[in-house]
Amino acid sequence: MTFESPDSVTPAKQPGKRSAIFQPRDPGKVRRRAILRHLLGMCLAAFVGALLAATALVAWKWGQEKYSQASEAFVVKKIEVLNDGMLSRQRILGFAEVSENANLLSLDLLHIQNRLEKLTFIEKASVERELPNILKIRVWERRPELVWNKRPEKPIPRDFFSLSRQEQKQIIQSLLFVDQEGFALNAPIEWYLPHGPVHKCLEIIDANENWLIPGKITSEPLIKRALDLKRFLDRNPTVLNIQVNRISFSEPRTLQVIDNQGGKVVFSKDHLELSLMQWMRVAEVGRLSGKRIQFMDLTITNNCPVIWEDLPDVASMKQ
Repeated sequence: MTFESPDSVTPAKQPGKRSAIFQPRDPGKVRRRAILRHLLGMCLAAFVGALLAATALVAWKWGQEKYSQASEAFVVKKIEVLNDGMLSRQRILGFAEVSENANLLSLDLLHIQNRLEKLTFIEKASVERELPNILKIRVWERRPELVWNKRPEKPIPRDFFSLSRQEQKQIIQSLLFVDQEGFALNAPIEWYLPHGPVHKCLEIIDANENWLIPGKITSEPLIKRALDLKRFLDRNPTVLNIQVNRISFSEPRTLQVIDNQGGKVVFSKDHLELSLMQWMRVAEVGRLSGKRIQFMDLTITNNCPVIWEDLPDVASMKQ
């Protein structure tokens, strides 16, 4: 009988356990498994991609159908236009470039508002939507106080709309307006109507080209003083018993106020309030004496040179 050493005995492979002895893998089998996994991954990716594409197509068709329904529901049926000035509804809609039958949700409200506010004669605008189909536009026009006539030899006609188009164009190009803040602006054609603000402005002449630039606020002190003078005349319409027609800036640092009867009063750009009070007192003294001011220079501080002339009634009585 032969006996084997315990070390030479190969242990029996127990179920569920790997053999402790190293067994090299078959390279061909490893390669085939890798290729199989790659193919399976590609098939899965293609399947997922096709599924996503089909889902996107269905979603796009559904969205297109819903958008079409929404477009019909949000078509602009009504445009409300509010304005505190003279611009007509059609003119405002033309400036805003909007019309009915547009899609209310697709309108860029801020862009429409900016388009309106770029016009120098519009101070402020607001644009709102009211679902499902109402667009609201509100406009605040500027209030001109002064009008700079670049052709003083040609006064502003009240029968503006009886002129030819060429004459109207020449007048519009020769006028520039100033509001109460000193903002220089152009005027829409509606302002030239007989009851429009063009004819309520105080005319200024002989201004410097650099003083007034459309779309900007002037910093020129003489223009500011002219605005102060206009406010004074509006507050005291009858105290001087004259109608001021023009303010001339032909002399440096002075305002020459010209009335409807040819009288002239010269003001300095400084101490305008005191000069206005002095003008009122002198005019009242002349009225009580039956005279009116033909010329007065208020730029002289220690004197008040005045040239008088008889009022029309007094002059006719003397004759």
